[in-house]
Amino acid sequence: MLIISHRGNTEGSDPPLENHPTQIDRCIAEHSLNVEVDVRFIDGEWYLGHDTAQHNVSKQWLMLRSNFLWLHCKNIEAMCALQNGAPDLHYFWHETDQYTITSKGWIWAYPGCDVPFNTRKSISVMPNHYFDTSKFSGVCTDDAEVYLRLKSNAGAT
Repeated sequence: MLIISHRGNTEGSDPPLENHPTQIDRCIAEHSLNVEVDVRFIDGEWYLGHDTAQHNVSKQWLMLRSNFLWLHCKNIEAMCALQNGAPDLHYFWHETDQYTITSKGWIWAYPGCDVPFNTRKSISVMPNHYFDTSKFSGVCTDDAEVYLRLKSNAGAT
C-alpha cells in the first residue's frame, strides 16, 4: 500500500509544519514517503500553503522532488502552469468533489468516500476516520507513522 503524508504530517495534524519545505524534505529523506502538498502559482512564483501562500519555492524545488510529490492545486493558475510547463509533476484539483482524477490517472477519493470494488490506482484521503482501506491502492493521511508501522508489521509476519 502506498502511504502519502498529508501536507508533511506523520504523527497527526501539525498546522505550523504543514506544507513547510523542511517538513516535506524530512518525510522524503527519513521515510521515503510520498507527500501531498498544497500549491499555488501567483505572479510567476510557486508557493506552498493550505489557506494562503505561505512558503515560496522554486519550480526546480518541485521538480527535484517530482517522484514524491502529489500537488494539490489551490488556484487555477497552478493547474494551468503545471499542465503547460511541468508534465512530469503529479497534480490534481479538488474541493468537495467526491472523486477526482490526478494528472497521472489516479482516483483521489474525498474523505469519507469509498469505492465499490478494488481499484488499481486509487487513494483514500484521511481514511483513519472512516473505513477499511483494502479496496484502495494507497492512503493520504496525517498519521503516516501509523501506516508505516502497520505496513512493517504486515511484512514481518
